[in-house]
Amino acid sequence: MAERPVTLRLPNCADTSAVAVVVERALPSRALRAGVALAGLWGAGLVCVFIPVLHFVLVPTLAILGPVIAVLRLTERVSLVEVRGACPRCLVARRFEASGRFKDGRALHCDGCGNDIDVRVDAMVRPVTSATS
Repeated sequence: MAERPVTLRLPNCADTSAVAVVVERALPSRALRAGVALAGLWGAGLVCVFIPVLHFVLVPTLAILGPVIAVLRLTERVSLVEVRGACPRCLVARRFEASGRFKDGRALHCDGCGNDIDVRVDAMVRPVTSATS
């Protein structure tokens, strides 16, 4: 696991600095996660074949959802685990648990004040994308 500096932002409040704990996944790890998701959803679809009436909706839904989730997992190179820092509104140091893709503008929920906080990736650690003309 790696740590990356981020900024917690809330309208009408001063920004606070925080640390995001992320997992950087290599291609074999992402492929395994994608395969497990695909097998799990298609396996659930096979089980749903035996449920009367509902199988008309569940089986096609799970059959389509399997590859969609697998592609999302395959392209998720950096996953967010948690963010540690002070909430901009209540100014209490907290540990915000999170999951999913690590990206700029992600929202986290503060349990203390109930606000949704924007997580901004600091400019120094943003991935550089080359512009092709």
